[in-house]
Amino acid sequence: MNELNLVEVMNDEVVTTSKQVAEVFGKRHKNVLEAIENKMNSAENSAQYKNMFMLDEYKDKSGKSNKQYIMNRDGFTFIAFGFTGAKADEFKLKYIEAFNQMEKSLRNNQTALNDYHQYNKEKIDKLENQVDRCLQYMEKHMETIEKITEQNSHLIDKIVDLSSHQPMKEENSIHENEVSLREIRKRNNMTQIKLANLLGLDSNKQTYISMWENGRTSIPKHMQDKIKECFGISDNKVIVK
Repeated sequence: MNELNLVEVMNDEVVTTSKQVAEVFGKRHKNVLEAIENKMNSAENSAQYKNMFMLDEYKDKSGKSNKQYIMNRDGFTFIAFGFTGAKADEFKLKYIEAFNQMEKSLRNNQTALNDYHQYNKEKIDKLENQVDRCLQYMEKHMETIEKITEQNSHLIDKIVDLSSHQPMKEENSIHENEVSLREIRKRNNMTQIKLANLLGLDSNKQTYISMWENGRTSIPKHMQDKIKECFGISDNKVIVK
C-alpha cells in the first residue's frame, strides 16, 4: 500500500476521506459516518470537531451520490482512536506516515513557491530600476534638445531679420488680407517653441511652426482660428507663412 495514496491535498491542507478510512481499516462506511456525526453532534467540543470534518459526497459505480466526510489529520486521529488491534495499529502508522510525507511535500512546494516569488520580485525590481534610469536619461536628453532648438530658434529669427531687409520676390509678397505667422510671432517676442506650447502642440513642438513658416505645409483652418483668437487678429485675415 502506497502511503501517499491514503491522503491528498485540499486547500493547502492534507486530508483523507471517511470512505478511504473505512476501506483501509476494513470497517463499514456507515459505522465510520456514525462515529463522525456522533462527535460532531456532541455538545462537548462540537465546534472543534466541525473544524476537523467537512461533509462531502462521492458517486458509486452505479452513479449514485453517497455521503462521505473529508477529514484532516486531527479528524483522522480522533476517528482512528476507536480502532484497536495490531492490524489497526499498522494502518494507523501508515496513515501517520502518509500525512507526514504529504505535509513535508506541501511545505517544500510552498518554500519553492516563495523562492520563485522572491526571484520574480527581484527581477521586477531590477527591471523597474532600469526603466527609471531610461526615463531619467530620456528626460535629460529631451531638455538638452529643447535648449538647443530654442537657441537655434533665436538664430533663425536673426536670419529672418536680415533677410527681411532684402527685396522680396513678387510671388512671396503678402496681400492686404494676409498676415504672416512669422511676423505675428516676432511682434510678440515668441520663439517657435513658445508659440507651439501656446497653441497646444505637445508633440513635435516647433516642427509644425517651422513647417508653416517655411511654406512647407499650409496652416490648418482650426489652427488659423486659434492663432487669431490668441493674438486678436480679425477674422477676415488669412494667416500665411
